[in-house]
Amino acid sequence: MHLRLAADLLFRSWFALASALVVASVVHDSDFFRLLDVQPSARVANSEFGVYDCDGFVRTTEVDLIPGETFGWRLEVPDGRPVMWREELVLPSAPMQWSGANFVDIKDGGRTAVTAGVDMPYDGVMAHAWNITDGDPPGEYELRLWVDGQLHEIFRFQVQ
Repeated sequence: MHLRLAADLLFRSWFALASALVVASVVHDSDFFRLLDVQPSARVANSEFGVYDCDGFVRTTEVDLIPGETFGWRLEVPDGRPVMWREELVLPSAPMQWSGANFVDIKDGGRTAVTAGVDMPYDGVMAHAWNITDGDPPGEYELRLWVDGQLHEIFRFQVQ
């Protein structure tokens, strides 16, 4: 019994380490995935972009340039398994500063923020959001989303 438990713990530790290394390599080498075509993941039943307001998530392609405005994506993933995701948020020009820059990789002269994670869907849904901050530029933004290593969708939206 103890040997089986030890083997199970060893396997889980190895799996967690391998997952972390894969995510780290994806975040580090963002240019690799730019060569891929958009191919929506078969695991994702629905993906959408929008803003969050007092009523919850509202699907849109327009985000108000107001500090605190929250925008992002949501995925419906009915299989309930962990999802490895990665995103690139591309701005029309570099902002005055990136809030939370300790958690993202900043590229392209400050125009692009790259972040990634491995998350479990909650009730079949997972999401990630950003906030507008002072000094963010107006214009067309692009959010590139990878699911399980494959470019899943590119959301284009206006910030005015």
